[in-house]
Amino acid sequence: IPSVLWVTGSTLVFAICLPILGLVASLFLLVVISSMASHEFSWKGSVLSAVFLIGFAYMAFVWGLKLQFPVWPTFI
Repeated sequence: IPSVLWVTGSTLVFAICLPILGLVASLFLLVVISSMASHEFSWKGSVLSAVFLIGFAYMAFVWGLKLQFPVWPTFI
């Protein structure tokens, strides 16, 4: 699969999953799926990147800017 499809697909998955799964799970999926576009893909690097991005996004958007969107899945 070409790299551009991995990145585009991860963005679509994020947009679809955000209202249902919340910020944490959606960002995790975004990072893991988009990192598969690289030839140097590793699960450890993807998970570490996802954890960093989730922490940064939470602090910037939820805590800092007070944006209103689900952080956790709606079924929790």
